[in-house]
Amino acid sequence: MRDHEGNRFGIGSKIIIRGGEDGQDAQLVEIQSGGGFISFDPAVAHFGLGTADSIDSIEILWSTGERSVLQGPFAAGAHYVVTRDGS
Repeated sequence: MRDHEGNRFGIGSKIIIRGGEDGQDAQLVEIQSGGGFISFDPAVAHFGLGTADSIDSIEILWSTGERSVLQGPFAAGAHYVVTRDGS
């Protein structure tokens, strides 16, 4: 993630993906900067899709309280970079 309106790496933002046969399967990852003792989490969201070959949508709850929804399909095994431009 690249956020030019909030903080640069989208720290504190939540990413929700939705898919599955009925479109109701969902996973959520929050972008965090800290981890455990003497560790850190990269500012990257990684989702495990199992046997699914795509997801239907990506919803981003930005750290500033705003919301973005991207409609797919988005292919599994791909690397996506979402950028929010500042106003």
